Amino acid sequence: MYEAFGAVVTDPTVEFKLFFPDNAKDPSQYTSGGLPRIARLQVTGDFQSQIGGTDWDYIHALDMTKSAHPSGWLYTWTIPSLPDGFYQY
Repeated sequence: MYEAFGAVVTDPTVEFKLFFPDNAKDPSQYTSGGLPRIARLQVTGDFQSQIGGTDWDYIHALDMTKSAHPSGWLYTWTIPSLPDGFYQY
């Protein structure tokens, strides 16, 4: 399951995915520590200039969207068209 997370590239689309397991939704997940109390999760990098922003601009970083996952919570952000290249995030 975990190999589907991170920066997933399906030319020319890039989808950033970050997963947090939730023991209450799936007992096979972590049993201690609880869920993080995340108010906002963003992605930034040297790709931002390619989509109309400024690279490494933390103030205007892309807000990831939280959604339910069968085993926890999934945060995502999709860039529909990113030129080929090597990008850091």
